[in-house]
Amino acid sequence: MRAGLGERTDGAGISRRALRRVLRGAMLAWLLTLPFSTALAAGELPWQAKYELDHPLLGQWLDRRAAPLDLRADHAMLADSEVVFLGETHGHPDHHAKQLEILKTLSRLHGTFRVGFEIFDLADQPVLDALYERGETDVDVLGEELGMADRPWPWDDYRPLVAYALAHGLPIVALNLSSEQVRAVIEEGMEALPEQSSMGVHLKVPDRFDERTRLTWRDDMIDAHCGHLPADAAEAMLNGQQARDAVMAERLAATAPPMVAIMGSEHARLDRGVPVWLALLKPDWRLTSLGLSQVDPDRGDAEAYAPRAARFDALWLAPRQYQESACERFREQLEKMREGRDQHRAAP
Repeated sequence: MRAGLGERTDGAGISRRALRRVLRGAMLAWLLTLPFSTALAAGELPWQAKYELDHPLLGQWLDRRAAPLDLRADHAMLADSEVVFLGETHGHPDHHAKQLEILKTLSRLHGTFRVGFEIFDLADQPVLDALYERGETDVDVLGEELGMADRPWPWDDYRPLVAYALAHGLPIVALNLSSEQVRAVIEEGMEALPEQSSMGVHLKVPDRFDERTRLTWRDDMIDAHCGHLPADAAEAMLNGQQARDAVMAERLAATAPPMVAIMGSEHARLDRGVPVWLALLKPDWRLTSLGLSQVDPDRGDAEAYAPRAARFDALWLAPRQYQESACERFREQLEKMREGRDQHRAAP
């Protein structure tokens, strides 16, 4: 933990923080020259997803312009960041494996840092703190005390990440509103937000985004539901998304850096996710967002990923977890949702 580091200087008048950054940068540069030390080079992981394994961009990092990126040359973005966002597709095994490798790399850099998880609600923090204080290292104890097996998150995919944090004494920070709190915002609007967050700051989400951005965001949400989500429902869900982003940013702002934030890729977006809100609260902090995505069979050129890459500082491409699209996989559920909506409208 970095509490108390401040800006004290050594005998030569160099601030300890500046010296620490130089040493971290040099250490990472050395680590990344070792044959198997880097978690950030392309293609070193054994793939768990099984589709598009021969894709030409598999395992590649792309920068915000969709140009190939060598993070070994750009190690400063990690070494100097107060917060590194790791945006995932929930339950994609290669995304979670990559997150674990990046945690290991950051451990070599920082020693101790904090890890924030979207999967933990604000109400989980007292339990997480108690486990940390007593030095608990058994991830199954944590899972049992918080009832993770009964939650909608794919707990088995997150267990290795949480286990690593516990085993290495990394404090865990709960970032998220509960499902009940989000549902209240969706149904009742922003007034349903808690009067105070856990940091004692009155939270009301400002009108941060212009109408065009909100409409695009709403349309993206409808597309994500394969066109079956009504516009008014998408607007309500958008309120819930923004509320979660704002609360997660506030949680990060109240936590001493360095920190890693593990969350869904939509929350990690630089253009409309948690980093937008965190930059308002901590304008002097350096924020780095790494988006974890997957290759598309009909997109073999890096340029085709430009719209997606622009959302993050770097985009990593994993194999496809499923051969069919989400719309095909969830066709039955989506059709039932549409039937229920139509019946509701037809009711007198």
